[in-house]
Amino acid sequence: MSLNDFIITNGSSEKSYLNYAYRSLLMNTINTLDEKSFERWETYHLIIDELSKEGHDKAFKEIKYRLTDDEYPNDVFIDVLSRVELTPLLVFLQRRVEMYVEDDILGRFL
Repeated sequence: MSLNDFIITNGSSEKSYLNYAYRSLLMNTINTLDEKSFERWETYHLIIDELSKEGHDKAFKEIKYRLTDDEYPNDVFIDVLSRVELTPLLVFLQRRVEMYVEDDILGRFL
């Protein structure tokens, strides 16, 4: 997966500070991924792709804002997905993110 695989903007390719910050976040993150984190970011990408296809532009923008503000990605995606109408794919992906949260909690104690 490379930066070109990620959706930076939806609709018009407006140049904004948010898009610049989001692109920078993705570049920095992708370059330092281990295998476990790589799988997570693939899941995040699939969620964003599905949200874009379903026309949830505000949800995508909110994700960009919150991720660039250093919020924990799993919390961001769970919160955003709780407020949109879920397709079967989004239901599946939401469960995966919930599994990541459980893995992180268990990882703190093991």
